Amino acid sequence: RLIIFTNGTRGDVQPFAALGSALQSAGFVVRIITNVNHVSFLNTFGLDTVGITYDMEKMIREDPVMREALAKGRMSKFLACMAAENERSFPDNLAAKIQAIDEWKPDIVITTPLEATEIEAIAGTRRIPVMRAGLQCVYPSAEQPTMLGEPTWAPHRLCGMLLMYMWWSGEHSKTAEILKQLPESRQNLSLNFREFMLNSNHPFAPVMVGFSPNMYSPKKDWNAEQVEQTKFTGFWVVHKEEQESRLRGNDPAF
Repeated sequence: RLIIFTNGTRGDVQPFAALGSALQSAGFVVRIITNVNHVSFLNTFGLDTVGITYDMEKMIREDPVMREALAKGRMSKFLACMAAENERSFPDNLAAKIQAIDEWKPDIVITTPLEATEIEAIAGTRRIPVMRAGLQCVYPSAEQPTMLGEPTWAPHRLCGMLLMYMWWSGEHSKTAEILKQLPESRQNLSLNFREFMLNSNHPFAPVMVGFSPNMYSPKKDWNAEQVEQTKFTGFWVVHKEEQESRLRGNDPAF
């Protein structure tokens, strides 16, 4: 029994429909926890799906500041908008995620980095193994430009560290609520930036990346844990034939 936690826009979530379908075909009993607006879409793949997280696409449509931040690539402003929404909705979302794990009792949990803070805290207190899964690598590296969109001549590793700090600043705001609802989870939380960097950049469990190893490879300045634990699986895609079939059938999800 396996739970996948994934959230974001349709483009963020669709690869996990492909991953979940493949795992289900391999014999796993899969449940996906996602945004409320993606439930019907994932159900069309025959995936057991529960909606917990807010509708991010609606938020982007209705929030002009976030829409502008995405359009202009202003990551700091986008993360600030996300932090404000998380602060508002996080207590209820956390309670629902705790309930989802306790009721379904998975043997393993897969989570995206966006939800890793709370999912690793919940699963850690239940002694359930957790794997992170993402669509790209964000390890700071001198060889890799970051999502900040810095110029090619910029110090990419330093920019990567800055991005990690911005990410941690948003994640750190979750800590008080997690400890309130799960006081026993303290040892499973990153309580400062140093701990966050150690947990993020020295993984002790495999990290799946849905990207082709022919198009991306470990960087020379990655540490041993990053090289060993990061697994490039290839892209998680809905096959072209299935997409075309759904389009011909006027599937509303496509």
